Amino acid sequence: MKNLLLYISSLPLFLLANISFAAMRDSVYHSNIQSVQLLRDNKPTLMPMIQLGSSEMFNLHFDDLNSQSDVYNYTMVLCDYDWNPSPLQQIMYLNGFFQGNITQMDFSMGTKQNYTHYTLDFPNSDMKPKFSGNYALVVYKNYDNNDTAFVKCFRVFEPILSLKGRIRDALNPEMRMTGQDITFTLDFSGIQNVNPRMDLFVDVYQNGRLDNARRNVKPALHVGNIFTFDNLDNSLTFEGANEWRFLDLRTLRQKTNITRDLVEGRDGLMVSYLFPLPARGEREYTPLPDLNGTYFIETRDGFDSNTEGDYSYVRFSLAYDKGPNQIGDVYVLGQLSNYDKLPEFKMEYDPEMKEYFLTKKLKTGYYNFMFVNDSPFAQISPTRLLEGDFARTENMYIVLVYYRDRYQRTDRIVAATAFSTITDR
Repeated sequence: MKNLLLYISSLPLFLLANISFAAMRDSVYHSNIQSVQLLRDNKPTLMPMIQLGSSEMFNLHFDDLNSQSDVYNYTMVLCDYDWNPSPLQQIMYLNGFFQGNITQMDFSMGTKQNYTHYTLDFPNSDMKPKFSGNYALVVYKNYDNNDTAFVKCFRVFEPILSLKGRIRDALNPEMRMTGQDITFTLDFSGIQNVNPRMDLFVDVYQNGRLDNARRNVKPALHVGNIFTFDNLDNSLTFEGANEWRFLDLRTLRQKTNITRDLVEGRDGLMVSYLFPLPARGEREYTPLPDLNGTYFIETRDGFDSNTEGDYSYVRFSLAYDKGPNQIGDVYVLGQLSNYDKLPEFKMEYDPEMKEYFLTKKLKTGYYNFMFVNDSPFAQISPTRLLEGDFARTENMYIVLVYYRDRYQRTDRIVAATAFSTITDR
């Protein structure tokens, strides 16, 4: 029996039938699962990532609105550069067990929305990755790996290669006032017998956004063991966007920030109606502090934000006199939407009120967000029309270097560096 259990636990995760394995991505499959966050050292992060073999840990938090004491299990799936699950057996890329239990749970207290809050700290002694690379944390219910609750993606890197770079205003004269260039050099002498043109892949992300990420960018120059990314072809010129809008939802006892009305809904939960916010595409740049699109859970109506933070409905509103047939679909974008234009964050349009609107159920906290429109109407950038693009916007650029290790049959992350438009100009 022991050998049988070992065999079953080492089966590939393709048995998780309700996940599309074309490519893994952050996804929630059960509507009762809310507020899934993957923190690092209990702090929000633009991109969940830790160093291989370090003491750094992720902190997984999520709520089950069914408010039961259900059992949730988890595993890790190694993925390739394109987030396709690796064909390797888990025993080849995980140390420890291949299935873990999420045992830390607490019931909500004094909230109108009852829920059970679950937490997990990992990697831990029960399960940790052997290699760097892309990973998906798969959480499923009651030991049934066909009943996946959600997937959360993360990265593990090893600092083998050296990256040096800076940010500058765009050299392209047409984007001088709106764009930002990132330039850097990559020293790949730390890996022996590598074919750099075939085995190295370089990605660049603005903050954590997926909608404008530059993947597999190519160097302008190759001299010896040095790749130079000088942006001669404008492939690393980003529209600067604008500082993120913010929603202070840390209390439900009074209107704050951009809340127009705060009323009790039919199911007893509060409803926050936000003021119709103006588009900023034709306004001047105004420097404002922001979180680069992230959010954090916090309540001022209690002591423990994890269990005393309540839920409410938030009605986002954008005042604009042109409908989707003129500017395309409009989305709420931020870490709350996984930095992507997701269908569930697409706004509806009211032609009589001349506003786009979207209602979401959110936990008390502090949220950054933007309004973006979609192609083909967003020909310059998704932010130009509704938010504006400015060269002076404060942004973080994250550069990742993948190495296709053909011996280990994995795509390792061998360099990860962040550059700031404030400190790295």
